[in-house]
Amino acid sequence: MLEAKSIRVRLGRGEASQLVLDGIDLVVRPGAWVTVLGRSGAGKSTLLRVLSLQAREFEGAVSWQGEDCSTWTSSERRRFVRQNFGCLEQTPLLFPDLDVRENTALPLLLDGQDARRAHERAEAVLDELSVVSRATLMPNQLSGGELHRVALARALVAGPEVLFADEPTGDLDPETGQVVFEVLERRRQAGLAVLLVTHDQALLRDDHSVLRLADGALTPVSGPRDRAVPRES
Repeated sequence: MLEAKSIRVRLGRGEASQLVLDGIDLVVRPGAWVTVLGRSGAGKSTLLRVLSLQAREFEGAVSWQGEDCSTWTSSERRRFVRQNFGCLEQTPLLFPDLDVRENTALPLLLDGQDARRAHERAEAVLDELSVVSRATLMPNQLSGGELHRVALARALVAGPEVLFADEPTGDLDPETGQVVFEVLERRRQAGLAVLLVTHDQALLRDDHSVLRLADGALTPVSGPRDRAVPRES
């Protein structure tokens, strides 16, 4: 479904530049759960940005179902991402002048969906994440954990085929983190591909692919029961 070939990214300029991704190859298939581990600064967030078509400055190719995404115009790429990808940043970014329900429904509204139906869909996803009671509040009235769940609800509201998540359980207590994990796992079993960066060991499962990013390369690591995981997922 999603394939990256020979991805190289160099950050900075001149002698201060650093090669953070050096020839990354990765295949993400429907229903996959791929967890990327690595130290701070290893390039994990950069990798997510490249794969989710948010980065433009890189070498190599990202393709969707065999089609090279670099051939798309900016408007085609934005529309595709909005309709097929869910993206959760490490720091939740909500619009301060929209309430929780409006923030969540935004991807649907941008695609021209009827406001009533979009808001109903938003409330259903907020309910999945146990935050529907905050639907009429503004972002500045939410806790850090609530902000994170609302941002995740917005990433899921359009029914994406791939979710890219940077620390999806950040700022969450263990109980709420488990709620988030169960929502993502149900979606994965229905075909959603999940590609995430995390330090949360509770998100590692024996049937997930776990990769480590270090020195610009992705390598398989042992799963929670010492099961070797494949590089392709």
